[in-house]
Amino acid sequence: MLQRVLKSEIYVDYLLVDSWYAKPNFINEVKQNGIDVIARLSKSNRIWQFTGKYNTLESLYIQTNKTKTLKLGNYNSIKYTYVSTTTTHKTLGRVKIVFITPLTKYPKINQHTEPLDV
Repeated sequence: MLQRVLKSEIYVDYLLVDSWYAKPNFINEVKQNGIDVIARLSKSNRIWQFTGKYNTLESLYIQTNKTKTLKLGNYNSIKYTYVSTTTTHKTLGRVKIVFITPLTKYPKINQHTEPLDV
């Protein structure tokens, strides 16, 4: 997929991917082609191993929330808080991680199993 985009000579500053593609090997391949990556990370401690005292996403989140000030943000009607930190991943090297917590409740779809009386 990445090679097809690169061959088509589409210019991009960064690649946005979901957690399915957010693996160190894929991110390294993208970075080697000069493209930055923004990704939603899975909570897997097998994949996301960091160096130092805070070596899991959960421990980084807890420590970052203790030591940094949460910032407020919004995108249209979606409100959220976020905090960021930089750390070193065992494969990727230095990375910036942003933890985002939504404050807005998202609407849910309720699928009825029986027809509604109208």
